[in-house]
Amino acid sequence: MLTSSSDRETFDRISDGRGTKGDFKKYLSLLIQALYAYHKVKPVVFIDEYDVPLNTAHQNKCYDFVVDIISAMFSKGLKTNDNLQAGVITGCLLDAKNQIFTGLNNPGIYSVTNPVYAQYFGFTKEETAALLHSYGLDDRADDVKDNYDGYNIGKYSIYNPFSLLKFIESARCDHSSVCRNYWAATSGDALLREMLASSAGKELRNTFEKLLSGSSVENVHVDDTIVYSTMMENDAAIIGTLLFSGYLTVVQAQEDGTYTLRIPNREVLTCFKELVSEYNDEVTEKQTPYLISKLLRGDIRNAQKYVNDLISSVLVIRDKDTSENSFHYFLAAILAMTKIPKWEILSRDQGRKGFADFALVSTDNKAIIIEEKVTKELKEMEGLFAEGEKQIEENAYAEKYAYLGYDLYKYVIVYFEMRAYIRKV
Repeated sequence: MLTSSSDRETFDRISDGRGTKGDFKKYLSLLIQALYAYHKVKPVVFIDEYDVPLNTAHQNKCYDFVVDIISAMFSKGLKTNDNLQAGVITGCLLDAKNQIFTGLNNPGIYSVTNPVYAQYFGFTKEETAALLHSYGLDDRADDVKDNYDGYNIGKYSIYNPFSLLKFIESARCDHSSVCRNYWAATSGDALLREMLASSAGKELRNTFEKLLSGSSVENVHVDDTIVYSTMMENDAAIIGTLLFSGYLTVVQAQEDGTYTLRIPNREVLTCFKELVSEYNDEVTEKQTPYLISKLLRGDIRNAQKYVNDLISSVLVIRDKDTSENSFHYFLAAILAMTKIPKWEILSRDQGRKGFADFALVSTDNKAIIIEEKVTKELKEMEGLFAEGEKQIEENAYAEKYAYLGYDLYKYVIVYFEMRAYIRKV
């Protein structure tokens, strides 16, 4: 019930899709006023995922425009409004410097690093057990725990509420339903993709790779007042965004203000790994044709530079039980899954007496044979180059291509301390 014609016109314009910037600034206040006038009860307002339009605005280069609207909307609707009983705002990011909350009177802020209201962020262990029991799914508790538990907030271990409810919905119809990755469908990945692209810095890259192995990372600084315009320039802001967005959880908080963090469960780890794989594929797809052109020309200097630039760009998903120094890193990530017109990338290509690590074969009768070696000792490199060359020749890796009249290009690559060294045979 709106008393003034101006207020009614505002509602009419918004309803008809003709709302102005000024209309949206006062819309929330007018809605609360109308509810109170009709029901004679001061309403409680819940605003869920307030930061989603901010994220979308950031991606679409209209951030300041949207911030101006939301800031005024919150101020008029939640601060200077005598018709309001209370307001609750939820979201992942506290964008403290965007002035959205400066129009409110000291709002209480409770994040996943704050124990207050911790049990209300999702289902507790006890609530999850009761919920599974009520649907006869007690025997699925371990699966559910592995996939959807793991968020440590205060003294509680919290289950992802959306994923848990979606699983129960499915398992009610089919008791053997697998625990699917429901969480990925609820979360936009644009910000995470930007963060992966910004991980060229050694410290952040090492942090990501350790997390992807399933391990925890210690002594991590977290920025809990995120600013969209600079969040990619600051490691603490990137980690804070991942934490408050649900990609990470706190294992332990230290007295110095740092945290031990990890990926909370199998569902999120799977989502994270899939995004990393997609990101790595995008990076390698852009650079691999150039690498092939350099190998065809025998331009070892630039081929080597490209491989090493790529090594520093991709994220290596290591097995946490594998020794870092002996891990066989790179060309599988660089070449094996890349689609290049007129080229076939063959991993473990069979020669007459053994298998070449890679054969790159074109439709116009060119073949690049690559043998890889890894060493922990600089003094072993010369011997490994010689050993690789001997393997290519004695095992006849290139024999079938020579028989078919292909132009042959043979290389040995030795990896030492996260760098590739290339030599032509």
